[in-house]
Amino acid sequence: MALSSIVVVILHMGYNPWHSKRLGRTSLTEEFTYGKELYGWSDLPRRNLSTGTVKETEENEPEFRSQRNREDFVHLNTICPDLLSGNTMAVEIAKTITRSEIVNQKSYDFDFLTFDCEDFRTRQDYIMTSSREELDFPLAFSIVVYKDVVQFERLLRAIYRPHNYYCIHVDVKAAASTHRAVGLISECLEHVLVVQRPVAVTWGKFSVLEADLLCMRELLRHGPWRYFINLTGQEYPLKTNREIVNILNIFKGANNVDVSAKHRYWFLLRWKRAWPPPHGIRPFKGNVHVFVNRDFVEYAIHSRVAKDFTEWLKRTGIPDETFFSSLNHNPHLNIPGSYTGLADTDKRRKPYIARFKNWRFGPSSWPCHGRRVRYICIFGVSDLPLLTSRPELFANKFHWRYQPLALDCLDWWHRNKILAENSGRSDFNDTYYRTIPYINSDAIVPLYNA
Repeated sequence: MALSSIVVVILHMGYNPWHSKRLGRTSLTEEFTYGKELYGWSDLPRRNLSTGTVKETEENEPEFRSQRNREDFVHLNTICPDLLSGNTMAVEIAKTITRSEIVNQKSYDFDFLTFDCEDFRTRQDYIMTSSREELDFPLAFSIVVYKDVVQFERLLRAIYRPHNYYCIHVDVKAAASTHRAVGLISECLEHVLVVQRPVAVTWGKFSVLEADLLCMRELLRHGPWRYFINLTGQEYPLKTNREIVNILNIFKGANNVDVSAKHRYWFLLRWKRAWPPPHGIRPFKGNVHVFVNRDFVEYAIHSRVAKDFTEWLKRTGIPDETFFSSLNHNPHLNIPGSYTGLADTDKRRKPYIARFKNWRFGPSSWPCHGRRVRYICIFGVSDLPLLTSRPELFANKFHWRYQPLALDCLDWWHRNKILAENSGRSDFNDTYYRTIPYINSDAIVPLYNA
């Protein structure tokens, strides 16, 4: 990278390089070191959770109200705007920054953090107030967790509102410390439930779906929520709670469930040995992550048809990718919010917006600037401009230790969107959602009380 390029960027940021003692640097390593100092990582404060103190950095007060942000946000106001705009220098510097340089995950002692619940909610910056529109439209979420409690807690903090409902399934194989930490967090937050008899979740097996079903059953016992959204601990929202409510109001009870029309291919690969399915159901394959209305969840958990279909799925391959797609695309079942038209996800006519995933192949394939693990993109810092422009509600997936500023700056961006909402400066445009063809058609089964 040319020295002149760095000088231009530094001057743009209001820093005078001629006062620096590093003008004699000659290597790329020295340029990165200089850049890390410029963005503030050479003197990043460290939180000492054993005493609950933070070493403060002068003139870097965070925009939010809690002690937690004195570390997690103190330098993000400088580097995140550059990363979100795709600035080359910022991206290259960010790729060299490790999670331990920001904060050591082991320092998150949830026994200490949750000792005083009010202090925990303040320290971690949980949002405890909502607009009238949000209060009138409560949501329900499930989150399936296996590891990385700190990443899970960040997701929960981003989506938490006291009037919503949350069910957490911690894999029975997870470490005892993970189970304990999740339990402690839930005790400090209203309407956060933890599955008491979790299962061992194994990819491709019924247990993946079972974890969601356990939470769906539990959530039906609590509160008047309107829509259900299933998540994993490695995801993060692309929309604020207020924006999600706005979008779901536009959907007017319609579900958003992915589906593939390649029936014969999946029949041979996953369903043939168990054929035929009960009740004349034609199975479809699709993404397990959805948003569906409460009536759909009631049907999926309590109806005899859905119970029989669930039992049939236990003899098939990767049943979680068949359950929601099949129930939502069999018109004769007459399930509220389901789709009676052509069963195939289409970017224009019937887009899938519940989740943004970047697969190596197919219509959901984009350039991956992070790394691919089993064909799916683990997002990196160069993916931020794409992520912040997507219409989907959530993005999957992030790894806590991989290019950590990708998640940190997405969190920073998301938090600033909430600040803008609260001050009347939101720039959210719902035109795209209002013009989605399938939700404005007569191909949606109405809700029970519509």
